[in-house]
Amino acid sequence: MMATHSEIAPPRLDSVVRRRRLFWGALTLAGAVVIAGILWRFNPMHHAFYPRCALYVTTGLQCPGCGGLRAMHQLLHGNLRQALSLNPVAVLALPFAAFYSVRLMLSHWQGGTITLPFRNQPYVWAVLGGLVAGFTIARNLPIGRWLGW
Repeated sequence: MMATHSEIAPPRLDSVVRRRRLFWGALTLAGAVVIAGILWRFNPMHHAFYPRCALYVTTGLQCPGCGGLRAMHQLLHGNLRQALSLNPVAVLALPFAAFYSVRLMLSHWQGGTITLPFRNQPYVWAVLGGLVAGFTIARNLPIGRWLGW
């Protein structure tokens, strides 16, 4: 019995897809290393080529991400306390974001799909959104100035 084309094609297609995924994963990792190197070398407080927050520029209010680049710069230099003083949410969210990114990349390389954590539990996302909103409001009040730069 002769093998059909559909029985022969998937292994080759699978190897091409795996190589593409590996290429894009490696390119993403290389880009992250380059960006981290730039952020390590050039302090956002002293160089104007970094993007500015549109909300802060137009209103003077800090968004949840304000101070995040400066915090990451401090983290890359090992200054955890200074990083936390610039943007505690960005610093505390970093391990979770790194874990999720690695999990996503590994799942993608293995050909699977990944679902969002707590996908069927919208209250978790509502609580996280409420915490970020509360952080944003608090850091813009006089009493919450310690939550931002």
